[in-house]
Amino acid sequence: MKPLHIIFKPSKTLSLLLGLVAVTVNVILILLPMLWQIKLLLATFVISASVYAICLHGLRILPWSLVALDINSGNELKLIRRDGRQLAKLQLCGDSVALPYLTVMRCTPAKTIGLSGFFPYYLLLLPDAIEPDSFRQLRVWLRWGAGLHKSDENH
Repeated sequence: MKPLHIIFKPSKTLSLLLGLVAVTVNVILILLPMLWQIKLLLATFVISASVYAICLHGLRILPWSLVALDINSGNELKLIRRDGRQLAKLQLCGDSVALPYLTVMRCTPAKTIGLSGFFPYYLLLLPDAIEPDSFRQLRVWLRWGAGLHKSDENH
């Protein structure tokens, strides 16, 4: 397989979906029969978490946001952060998903040092975050090159 270099763009669709989820959760919180102080505390937490998720995964503006992916001919993954740091020698986890409308990748370091093995790297990718041809190549690699497909021996 030839190497892949994929650059991620900000995803307006993912940002909108995450914002919509935050608004929905806050509406539900308002309707719950609780003290207003507890509602305010929970709403503040939901808004903070959603703003962080939108900046990290949707807009990719934080220094530790993942902005590129390299897959070499040996199927080794390397993620590149916005601040230029490269996360090399990553292993793709088996619970990663490749669908036509959503791709979720979870990667862990091949060699864990300290607590780094407990905090995997997540990639949430919608079609508007990648060029169409690159998105197709990534899904094909995830399905066949990375071995995420189920074997037919269970059927």
